[in-house]
Amino acid sequence: MLPRLLRYLSSFAPLTAVEELHRAADQRVLRFSAREDLLIPGEVSRYLLLSLDGIACRHSLLANGRHQITALLLPGDILGFEALAGWRCVDTVTALTSMHCLRISATIAQRFIESGAMLGLLLRGIAELQQAIGREWIVNVGTRLARDRAAHFFCEMMRRARALGLCSGNSCPLPLNQIELADVTALTAVHVNRVLADLKATTGTSLHKGVLHVPDPAALESLIQYDPRYLHPLADGDDLNQAEDPIAVTGSSGWTLMAAFEQSAR
Repeated sequence: MLPRLLRYLSSFAPLTAVEELHRAADQRVLRFSAREDLLIPGEVSRYLLLSLDGIACRHSLLANGRHQITALLLPGDILGFEALAGWRCVDTVTALTSMHCLRISATIAQRFIESGAMLGLLLRGIAELQQAIGREWIVNVGTRLARDRAAHFFCEMMRRARALGLCSGNSCPLPLNQIELADVTALTAVHVNRVLADLKATTGTSLHKGVLHVPDPAALESLIQYDPRYLHPLADGDDLNQAEDPIAVTGSSGWTLMAAFEQSAR
């Protein structure tokens, strides 16, 4: 997983930026259990978190009890960008699976950014991708019909998971139940049940016991006219798998960095 994660991070900026990211970390890896909160509204954190493995969701609970999942966070995502501005968290981030996150000092990261280091480019790239996905989610729930909302979300998850090496064939982990999928797609749980049955019957797509299976991802994308350009470095699907390995290219320094990440993750 770590070599693929480093390759993913280096798609945003040169590997020197990843080295700076590791130097900004305090070498403490935080371990979270499934359904444990990573960030809580109202907290002011002095750290950013780099997800090393597992899946989390960002979500909001309104005073009237209504609930919305606003983001799914995968390995390579940064949690807690508010720390760079000293802002309070305004929503909750919860682990959906067990997770490991590298803790990064916001103060040290800010120094790198102010000095013009490559770390700033890396953080901006990751932030822009997360924001672009967020904008697409707004379009998804605001304009698409129910079946296409779910199918669009599934197409996105397959592309993101494949870039990170999380897919097994045409399946990837997606630890959401039907109620949570309803919170992603702004549908009722009953409507989600009908949508999943329709997708299963027409495309073979299924979500069962935390695993998303899409027999023919290209056909599903064509069916709903899925446009992946908002995914930026992931827009070309498998290209990250075929890209030149930054660790091999940089030689001993790349292997030293991977060893440092592996040591941190223990």
